[in-house]
Amino acid sequence: MSLFTWIFALFTLLPLHAHASDTAAIPKALLPWVDWVLVDKPKYKCPFFYNNHQQKYCAWPSHLNLELENQSGTFSSDWQLYNQSYITLPGSTHHWPQNVTVNNKPALVISRNNHPAIKLDTGHHLIQGSFSWDSIPDSLAIPDNTGIISVTVLNKSILYPTIKNQKLWLKTSDLGITKPEHRTDQLNLQVFRKIYDSTPLQLTTYLSLEVSGKQREITLPYTLFNGFIPISLTSTLPARLEADGSLLVQVRPGRWHIELKTQYPTELKDLNLAINDPEWPATEIWSFAAQTHLRLVEIEQVPAIDPSQSNTPTQWRNLPAFLVKQGDSMHFKVIRRGDPQPEPNNLSISRDLWLDFAGTGYTIQDKINGQITQGWRLDSLAETKLGHVQINGQTQLITLSPENAEQGVELRKGLLRLRNKHETTSRY
Repeated sequence: MSLFTWIFALFTLLPLHAHASDTAAIPKALLPWVDWVLVDKPKYKCPFFYNNHQQKYCAWPSHLNLELENQSGTFSSDWQLYNQSYITLPGSTHHWPQNVTVNNKPALVISRNNHPAIKLDTGHHLIQGSFSWDSIPDSLAIPDNTGIISVTVLNKSILYPTIKNQKLWLKTSDLGITKPEHRTDQLNLQVFRKIYDSTPLQLTTYLSLEVSGKQREITLPYTLFNGFIPISLTSTLPARLEADGSLLVQVRPGRWHIELKTQYPTELKDLNLAINDPEWPATEIWSFAAQTHLRLVEIEQVPAIDPSQSNTPTQWRNLPAFLVKQGDSMHFKVIRRGDPQPEPNNLSISRDLWLDFAGTGYTIQDKINGQITQGWRLDSLAETKLGHVQINGQTQLITLSPENAEQGVELRKGLLRLRNKHETTSRY
């Protein structure tokens, strides 16, 4: 196998959360090639969005602080960057930020997508700047990825700033100066989990939050179960998964949803809600997605409920649901392993052939679509030479079958969308 093939395979199989410190797992002879392999992957080390590791997010904000006076204002914000990125600043073409500094050094502000922005390198950055106006504007544009925001107007702290359409509204009624109102900090939390009985077993935790009061930072301690490996996190609020499995969230008033997808590395016979905490919901609702082609199980020790009579996420309501109390354990009683009589594969093929100039062979392009239920490998014919294969838009590693030494690819998902090109030196 060529050196390039080894390098490509190595970095394709690296964990998605790999960092520079993981180079200890790379053979010493390949270390000089790391930067070369990743030259077209500038966002490789950035955290990714839920269910789509190709969509990376490389810039993470912390607090945005605004102090506004009758004829001027100042702002400051903290950012953590995993890659060189453009950072949108508060303000607009009508209220352009001035005297902008990054880590106390002057910064160049440019117009990007009609918003003020600066370009920053990897690392932690403190951004500061100011505004100048004749009077406090009715509204001030803020970045759409703003986390917690602190607003002070005329030396008065605004506990409940109004944010609509990426704008901070600064009218007197919105600031609460003429109509003071007292709102307590409250959090209504509902927890739903979905067990996807695959190999490995996957557990998706869905948190529904109803928040009132001021913006603040909260910790949700039981989001990640012991022994489970986090795969992806999606949240409309700034959130971070801590090393102890808790979730740190910057909340503000409103209704929000957070989803964490995890997996368990080995076989699991019981799943425990090992919690005794009055601050956590007394009950959770767990849904179970069976994979009968892998194993048939019976759920024991927790009562079944009607998902349509609960607040279970809409996309899970077609699954069996169970009410799990703190301290309960869901037991998986295995009835059968595997599927002795799986359904046949349901595949369709569209083929284009081009006769070569010598008239002795063809270049062939196949498009194969359908459902795979058995035989998780596709091989080419012995008389053909496989050139390039894509499955669901991703280039695949071509391997030789240990049984007949024919070229082919391994399949990992039942839903198949395959494109390949190959050649043959024989006439059909």
